Amino acid sequence: MAVNITAYGFASDQPSGDGYVFECQHGPGECKGNMIVVCAKKYLDHETYVDFTLCLMSGFYPPIEGEKCAERVEVEWQPIDNCSQSVEGEQLLHEAGLEQGLLDPRPDWMPWIIFNDIYSASAVNYQLPRIIYLFIFVSLTLQVFEELLGAWCTKLSNL
Repeated sequence: MAVNITAYGFASDQPSGDGYVFECQHGPGECKGNMIVVCAKKYLDHETYVDFTLCLMSGFYPPIEGEKCAERVEVEWQPIDNCSQSVEGEQLLHEAGLEQGLLDPRPDWMPWIIFNDIYSASAVNYQLPRIIYLFIFVSLTLQVFEELLGAWCTKLSNL
């Protein structure tokens, strides 16, 4: 399953010099978090970007979780941080807004989840709990496997 996360939400933007000024539904912190997400999307490979974004969004306050999440997924924080405080980040967030604006039907709540290029409320209501369950199951299975593998390697090294 391919996952594409577009961080824009119910924001608006206005040109300002070479960049943009944003107004987000939940205030400047949401705009900052969204800019971190779009910058991460540019600077990280897809799988790492998804892991980074999930970490960011599950943190206490996403706008301040970036460095911790970069460390967790073992990437350099500075390029993402620099981007999120620059015209480059503003342009990337504006592009995310343009991408979101092309969706049909237009989102009327967030997160707006699309399966197989089609939005369907019934598909979201049916599939989302299964996706969450699968994600948790796979995460726990991998964690147990890592622990068992670590114990096995320790035993081998002690032989």
